[in-house]
Amino acid sequence: LWIGDVGQGQIEEMTVLKAGLQSGRNLGWSVYEGNGCCDTQGDNCTQTGTQYPCDVVGKIFPQDTRTHGDQWISIITGQTYRGTCFPDLVGWHFYTDYGARDLVKARLVGDTFEKVDLPTTVPAAPASLHADARGELYLTTAPQNGNGQVYRLEARP
Repeated sequence: LWIGDVGQGQIEEMTVLKAGLQSGRNLGWSVYEGNGCCDTQGDNCTQTGTQYPCDVVGKIFPQDTRTHGDQWISIITGQTYRGTCFPDLVGWHFYTDYGARDLVKARLVGDTFEKVDLPTTVPAAPASLHADARGELYLTTAPQNGNGQVYRLEARP
């Protein structure tokens, strides 16, 4: 299960939970944002009311974190490629961000998280990454000036 978590004030997160290991997992909110405890981040993620102490017992930390300083402001979790047009990409999960417009491919091999920042920029205002019935990937953009778009993702040598 690929979980993109839009951060409170500083950090966007990608967490992958293996099948059978998902039920009851603690991803840390509202005590943590990314790998950092909210108590140590000032007002950037501290919640109103009771702030619980930082305690890592049972906490699942994200495999990838991106900061707002790098323009990551709203992570878009994406899709795992299962198509046939690009066999080398089968099993890679693709994700992006509304602000940064970067494209990342990642996969979990055993317990090892592998990620590759791809040398491209996605169109402005990406809203989703989804597969069609054949497993090929498409990116949609949010309507700007009333006109959202659909783009087919393709690998190039």
